[in-house]
Amino acid sequence: MMRTDIKLGREGYQITELGEIPLHWKINTLGDLIKIRSGASPSKIKGLKEIGTYPFYKVNDLNFTRKYLRKAIYNFDDLNFQEIKKDTIIFPKRGASIFTNKVAIISNPGYMDTNLMALEIVDNSILDHEYLYYLLSFRGLVEFADTSSIPQINNKHIEPIKIAIPPLKEQKKIADILSTVDDQIENINHLITKIKELKKGLMQKLLTKGIGHTEFKNTDLGEIPLSWELKTLGDISLVLDPQPDHRAPKIDMLNGIPYIGIGDISNNGEINFEKARQVTKKALDKQMERFMIEDGDIVFGKIASLGNPRKLKSFLNSRPYAISDKLVLIKSEIKDYLYFALQSKYVEKQIDFNKNGSTRYTLGIQNLREFKIIIPPISEQQNITRILSSVDDQIENYERKKQKYIELKKGFMQQLLTGKIRVTV
Repeated sequence: MMRTDIKLGREGYQITELGEIPLHWKINTLGDLIKIRSGASPSKIKGLKEIGTYPFYKVNDLNFTRKYLRKAIYNFDDLNFQEIKKDTIIFPKRGASIFTNKVAIISNPGYMDTNLMALEIVDNSILDHEYLYYLLSFRGLVEFADTSSIPQINNKHIEPIKIAIPPLKEQKKIADILSTVDDQIENINHLITKIKELKKGLMQKLLTKGIGHTEFKNTDLGEIPLSWELKTLGDISLVLDPQPDHRAPKIDMLNGIPYIGIGDISNNGEINFEKARQVTKKALDKQMERFMIEDGDIVFGKIASLGNPRKLKSFLNSRPYAISDKLVLIKSEIKDYLYFALQSKYVEKQIDFNKNGSTRYTLGIQNLREFKIIIPPISEQQNITRILSSVDDQIENYERKKQKYIELKKGFMQQLLTGKIRVTV
């Protein structure tokens, strides 16, 4: 006999407070399915160290994982608390980290600090830990958080959450499909990491020793081929300070223009206009009085995030934008080669030597103009640029492929976790 308290939707579905879900799915309150665990201050944990019996998880550890949290930076030997069990869901419960939506599953039992919250599943025959992980990731931590002042998630925010629960076999099948996509993303990440390591090795050799040279000379930057030169960045380029008077432009969220920082520019020069700060048009007018942004111009961090050169592309300039005062704009006739030279280890060392400050580092514009750059003849510059550009192309291709899988996963989560697409078990 059919239940009379079910409001039917389309065939095989019911209308619930969470929307339309399959008939045999149930609505449960999360607090009835999990036990919430809190952490302790690091001062209460004796003998934190790099190697130990138990991991002591901190929010920063979530930066080095995607799904399973397998290790922690800090560990200890004597467990004076009830351990956080394997397969427990963990996430930040305080501060801006909530907005990053970093949810993970603990692989090894241990303990955690007070800025994390752990959800331990009470009955694994009702709720699968991987299904809960994907459900929380899909809905997002911000949905549950109190963001009125300091962002935080407390027990009172978690316990009343209503979630749709398929039968356990269906939960596991959904989690298995999403895990397969995650595995593909992880494999691509490994490939990208390997290619980036290859690029580092190639850069170290090509930018200081070249190809096939047998005669070298000593310089301030070490041995370089006999026919190569050392020049200052100011000798070979125009180094422009976007905000020479250091007066911050006024915010204008309604009618403003994008104010592009290093974090808004991808490695291949693409700009994320949507996340950039919006400021008054005066910032753009002021910069246009002194320079125009052109194809191949390089931006270089001089405040907070030092270095990290990005080469801008002309097709991005159809939308007007200003450059943040935390950057310098570099114009050069040898911009393609210079872009790679500015990524070199010898430039990194000069950044480290010239930076000022203790917590928020800065680079003086004049110091930057005095940076020494190794300059091969034009023909060798072109060969080096061609080799390194081909490696960058490989990285970019894999990044695009990864993004396709990320979008695929988003679509699957939208369809599978709401029951719009059914899985066979």
